[in-house]
Amino acid sequence: MPDKRFYTHARLIEGSTILLNRGEHHHLVHVMRQKVGKDVEIVNGEGLLVLAKITKISKQETSLVVGSLLQKEDQLKPPLIISQAIPRLNRLDTILEKGTELGMDEIWLFPGEKSERTTLSANQMERLEGIAIAAMKQCGRLHLPKIILKPPLLKQLSLPCPAYFGDTDRMAPRFSSLFENNLNGTLFYIGPEGGFSHSEKDHLQKLGALGVSLHSNILRTDTASLVALSIMTH
Repeated sequence: MPDKRFYTHARLIEGSTILLNRGEHHHLVHVMRQKVGKDVEIVNGEGLLVLAKITKISKQETSLVVGSLLQKEDQLKPPLIISQAIPRLNRLDTILEKGTELGMDEIWLFPGEKSERTTLSANQMERLEGIAIAAMKQCGRLHLPKIILKPPLLKQLSLPCPAYFGDTDRMAPRFSSLFENNLNGTLFYIGPEGGFSHSEKDHLQKLGALGVSLHSNILRTDTASLVALSIMTH
C-alpha cells in the first residue's frame, strides 16, 4: 500500500488549499499520525497524484496546500464495466473492493427480479464509495471506479458496448475462449444469487448481449464478477 496517500474530491491545482475531513481526516491524524509541516500524497480519483503539505489540523478537518504533480494517469484503456444485480451487502463489499484492485472502471447496480435486495440507501452508497476509495489507495491506481444505480434490466433499452452475461446453460460458450478487448469497452452482466429470470435472459439476448460460461462450476455472484474481471484484464 502506498504510504501516506489520501483522497479528496477537490480539484488539485498547485498552490491551492484543500481540506480533508471525516474518514480521510481521521485516517491522517489518528491512524497515520501525521503532523503540521509533513508532506503527504493526495489522489483525486481522476488520474492525478500530487504532493501536499499539511498546514493546519483541527478537530474536524485537515488543511493542506497542493504542491508538485507526482503522476498523471490518462484513462486510455477501454472501460471495463460490471453490471451487477444488487446482492447482499457483504458480497457487494467484496465485489467493489476486489473489483477496484482488478481494474474495474464502473459498476452498475440494478435490482434483479430474483434479488434479495432491490435498493441501496444514500448512506450505503456513501459507504460503498469509501470501500472503493480505500481499495484504490491500497492498490496504487489513480482512477476511482464509478458506482452507478441502474433501473431493472427490462427497462434498460440499449447497450453502450459489446456485452456479455453469465449463463449457467451447459451449452454456453466459455468466456475465456472468446473474449477480446474492444475499443468501446466491455460490459458484463452478473445475476443475483438466484440467477437471472427467463425474461431477463431473453431481454439481454434481444439487446445483443451474449450468454457465456465463466467456469464449469456454478459460481456465487461475487465470485462470478471477479472471475469475469480477471478474464477481461488478463
